[in-house]
Amino acid sequence: MHRKLTTAVACVTAATLISASLPVTALAASLRATTESSSFDSNYFTSSEQVNVTTSGTSLTVKYRSALKGVKYRVGLRNVGTSARWYAKGDFTASNKGFTVKLNTAKQSNGTYYLVIARAANASQAQGWSYIGGAHGYAFIGVPIKITSGKPKVVKYSTIMSQNKAKRAASAKKGTSRYKSTSAKALSDISWVFNGYDAYLPSESERRSYFKAVSKSVVGKTTNPYMKMRKIYTYCAGNFYYDTLAFQNHSRQHINPYTNLKKYRRNLSSSNSQATSGKRAKVATTCIGYASMLIALARAQGIPAKLVYGHALTSPWNTWSTESNIDKRDHFWAEVYLDGRWMIMDPTRGTNAKWNRSSNTWEKKAAGKLLTYNYFDPTLTFFSNTHRIFGYDS
Repeated sequence: MHRKLTTAVACVTAATLISASLPVTALAASLRATTESSSFDSNYFTSSEQVNVTTSGTSLTVKYRSALKGVKYRVGLRNVGTSARWYAKGDFTASNKGFTVKLNTAKQSNGTYYLVIARAANASQAQGWSYIGGAHGYAFIGVPIKITSGKPKVVKYSTIMSQNKAKRAASAKKGTSRYKSTSAKALSDISWVFNGYDAYLPSESERRSYFKAVSKSVVGKTTNPYMKMRKIYTYCAGNFYYDTLAFQNHSRQHINPYTNLKKYRRNLSSSNSQATSGKRAKVATTCIGYASMLIALARAQGIPAKLVYGHALTSPWNTWSTESNIDKRDHFWAEVYLDGRWMIMDPTRGTNAKWNRSSNTWEKKAAGKLLTYNYFDPTLTFFSNTHRIFGYDS
């Protein structure tokens, strides 16, 4: 993680950072290249979430299903670059088995919009949809829709998708054994996450035993590996809070999966946790903490898992066309190996909760325990609309 750079490499790195700060560079222009399509799928069909989009003439058809409960829904378009206004929206009540809605864009102004699905648990939560804001609160966002003369098309970032595909293929060639954590050093490739702000370093055997016990508790009697991972994803994304101040300060504190799990399960108060009157504490972390917990619990089930780093859109309203810092390394997530392929899993994007450290307030905004399963085994097309892979810890 922290290797010394040669002068030449340091200069190249500095040049990259300088160029990344410019509004448009030759590299940035290439990365922002788009193609247009008449169809889109958010996740693989075995996932817990599915958004399917098709366009025809001046119609945009959206099919949605989710394992998460909701009563009131809103589907519509919102401007890329701002969250100010809904367009071509539809409000309705639907069952949890999913729905199909058709939006008419014939009178919509030319431009690029985001397809947005909001989900509420009850009528009061949906009142004005005022609870929605920032990166939290949307059941689905991340597919740009370009409208020209009233006709919609799905926007795809082909260059970023091609780069992501190549980096994943190169990493996959390393195999799975190094990501099982059964060698002499537990979690050896991500051992640096244990050296955080409040790190406590028990023996490797103690760590391994603890992760195994927690993982067993999380998956219960489930035997299907895919469903095990869904439970682990739900556990990590659904029970921990995102520390926005730590992200803003680029801090790596509170990322130790061992101590975070201990605080949560033992209902302990600390500098990033608050004991409750129930059985579990409220515990805050950042993307590295979410990903490393998922990796540790997956490996405890014998499922290979690895840490990925790169850049994710910093605003829910930006696309790669409007994002200014696309070369900045600022996000971590995971990949797990199941059914003969590496699956992408970003539990941070599934979380429904955040901690405002300045005011010590703990917030959950949307319906249910989890915000979305869209980043549990997403398609590469959808993933590449919001994430750019830089590399893997190994």
